[in-house]
Amino acid sequence: RPAAQSFTNTWTLGPRNSTPAGEEGAPGQQHHSVPWVATLLAGVLITTIVVDVIGNLLVIVSVFRNRKLRKAGTRDPR
Repeated sequence: RPAAQSFTNTWTLGPRNSTPAGEEGAPGQQHHSVPWVATLLAGVLITTIVVDVIGNLLVIVSVFRNRKLRKAGTRDPR
């Protein structure tokens, strides 16, 4: 059963099943980490959270300012 990988080892360039350099067997390729991936992911997540919070605040303000939005329901078809 293979050992669990840590999150830092999941974003690497190169083949997944290569033998690390310095170990017995075929010479392996070194894994090069990609530091910009974590930065990009953090930026996208932070932007998404900020936009979500602002959108929810706009909905709350709209409900407080407009009485028609306070009641949930359908219009009378008559």
